[in-house]
Amino acid sequence: MSRGEVTIIRDYFSAHPVGATALPPGIAKKLARGQPLPPGIAKKVAPIELRQRVPMCMNGWECILAGADMLILDAVHGTIADIVRGVVR
Repeated sequence: MSRGEVTIIRDYFSAHPVGATALPPGIAKKLARGQPLPPGIAKKVAPIELRQRVPMCMNGWECILAGADMLILDAVHGTIADIVRGVVR
């Protein structure tokens, strides 16, 4: 993910806080690039307005929110492609 995309994400959540809290440390440790999403993790799809602004949230990628983190998932393989930690407020 580019710096520009990370800036778009940070700016979006600064202007549109959702009241997210960080994941418990044990679950947060299990989030890693190239790994599948841990089972039972509470997640929701990123807002459409944000997905339309971030190119990586299109074309076979899923952008989801998990705690205070935004995850980019490979929609085909279900693995984590990138993590933007602590961005969701």
